[in-house]
Amino acid sequence: MELKFLGAIISICSNLLISVSFNVQRHAHTRASRGKTRSYKLKEWWLGLGMMIFGEFGNFAGYAFAPASLISPLGAITVVSNALIAYFFLKERILKLQVFGVLLALGGGIVIVIFSPNTKRQVGVKEMLANMGTPVFIVYVSLMVVGLVTLFILSWRNFGARFVLVPILICSLLGAFTVIGSKGFATLLRVTIQGHNQMCSPMPYIFLAIAGITAITQVKFLNNALYYFPSSIVIPIYFCIFTTSTIIAGIIFFKEFEQLTVTNIVMFILGVLLAFSGVYFISSRRMEASPEDAASEEKPQEDEVGLLSEAEAQPVSLVDDLPAPDPAAGKVDPDEDVPAIAPAQCAPVVDTHDSPVAINADKVCL
Repeated sequence: MELKFLGAIISICSNLLISVSFNVQRHAHTRASRGKTRSYKLKEWWLGLGMMIFGEFGNFAGYAFAPASLISPLGAITVVSNALIAYFFLKERILKLQVFGVLLALGGGIVIVIFSPNTKRQVGVKEMLANMGTPVFIVYVSLMVVGLVTLFILSWRNFGARFVLVPILICSLLGAFTVIGSKGFATLLRVTIQGHNQMCSPMPYIFLAIAGITAITQVKFLNNALYYFPSSIVIPIYFCIFTTSTIIAGIIFFKEFEQLTVTNIVMFILGVLLAFSGVYFISSRRMEASPEDAASEEKPQEDEVGLLSEAEAQPVSLVDDLPAPDPAAGKVDPDEDVPAIAPAQCAPVVDTHDSPVAINADKVCL
């Protein structure tokens, strides 16, 4: 068996485990909300967390046997399995377009595995240091750093709350460094286990530090994106840009496409595009939803927490419900005695924020 197939199997199993962990934790959150308790007090929540950590370690191990350009696109398996688990076990509705997306993602995954590059070439510390010194890699890293600094500045100025691409691009560019660090450390560890010690060099530990720091930062900005924008937008965009970024990192740093034929490259790109399309259709739940479902999904977040909708927040007239004035009521008989008008008595108005009617006066005259 070629090493890339072993790495692909490890990655697929790991992504399936991660998908199951999402649903186990989701079930724990549901139980916690019904029982009015904390999720972390339930065994299911800890079980899901353990499964997720184990699955991520599996993905990490997959980088030791398969190229990064193969492992990253297989992340679509998580989206596919999550949709299937939600349908078969959680009895959630699945749309025809999502079924089509599942088929596209599975077909793309098969094409990617078949036509992806192999990892027969032995890579150690010397080879990696040589790759770092190439002009292409230096230009690549320089552009990545400049791009990240620019995006961090935009995020600091709150552009991330208005433009979904700002946090997603940060996650994707950081993801390229995460993959370089993860695959670099995993590869050197595998070579060490095979009998060629690479752990005396500081390089494995530098790779490990890069992978850890960038992964934690990714989680922060991905959560920011999911806070400001719906997951149906964030997930497909993030998956496409992240996968593209990591494939480019694998091509430049690990030289994964050196021995591929033109046919393999074209078919590999086709498989990646199929996976992209599948994730997009699976994540776009609104496209064939019923009008009632669409209305409930498109309802502003303010309505969900009990605030007024735009229609309810229109100005309210205080005189619309009063009867029409009598034209003869304003006429005064000159022979009739008119009583003296008592001075108006004014009562203070208590300002309350709970009323939808705004009164722009400090007092009301009675």
